[in-house]
Amino acid sequence: MQVFRERREQAGEGVLPLTMNYRFAPEVLAVVNHLFGADFGHEFQPLAASGDFPDPVFGAPVELLVTTSRLLRNRRALRRGEARAIARRIHDLIAAGDAVPGRS
Repeated sequence: MQVFRERREQAGEGVLPLTMNYRFAPEVLAVVNHLFGADFGHEFQPLAASGDFPDPVFGAPVELLVTTSRLLRNRRALRRGEARAIARRIHDLIAAGDAVPGRS
């Protein structure tokens, strides 16, 4: 976060806020705004979606999967743990009939 603050100070008065997002649905941006707004303080400018997005195909549009912090010391183990958590969630969705493999 310090890097962002330093860059902003270097830019001075001519800062152009880039708050309009063209890739993510409002629900995703709401999570980002909630998670990072407090860390950046008054300098944080919430992101907004550029338009409407279709309803999600199934379930909640955003889920937070948490892996154990003991893996943070080893990046490879952390990535494997994250991949296992995602694969497990996908398996659970398919097993429950909430998703079908190969369909978006």
